[in-house]
Amino acid sequence: MASGGAPGRALLRTTLIVGMVLTPITACTASPAAPAPSSAAQLTSEVRPVVPTRDQTEPTRTPPRQLAFTPAAGSVTVESGPFTDRLEITDLSLQPGDHPSVTAALSNVADVSAVIVLELRADFYDAQGGYLGFGTAGYADQEYADNGTIPLTHFTGEPDGSFTIAVSSTTPLPGAASAILTVPQLVNE
Repeated sequence: MASGGAPGRALLRTTLIVGMVLTPITACTASPAAPAPSSAAQLTSEVRPVVPTRDQTEPTRTPPRQLAFTPAAGSVTVESGPFTDRLEITDLSLQPGDHPSVTAALSNVADVSAVIVLELRADFYDAQGGYLGFGTAGYADQEYADNGTIPLTHFTGEPDGSFTIAVSSTTPLPGAASAILTVPQLVNE
């Protein structure tokens, strides 16, 4: 039988046929699965915390180049967006100058946790409603703050408190007479 006689070929043929039949069946039914942890300790050691980060992508919103109306000098409006119903923004003010700034008091009106990450954008307009440029500001809980954000102490922005925000232009915009404030990102627990 060592020379590959009929019984050896029959066994080889049977093995090949069984392999060809079972391969498609197991390929269709098998699913890749990670090996199961052998204990709860192994399971918890694989859990990683989710850390919010600021989104550095360009905003999808394009500010109007010319407003349809001429806003009153020094006025700041809040553009309605997905997060504005969760915030109360009061005491809006425009500080004109080479680098104009929008300031306001911000409080959390939703029954959720403190602010973790908050991004704001101010679009500045001249006296005729023409677009001049913008400024952004990022705020984050001190645990998540990085070089590009202003750190907030823990529990800032709880539903019963408020804090002051400021959004300044990064480029000189000396003719700014009004602004529109938007909230591109808000993260709570």
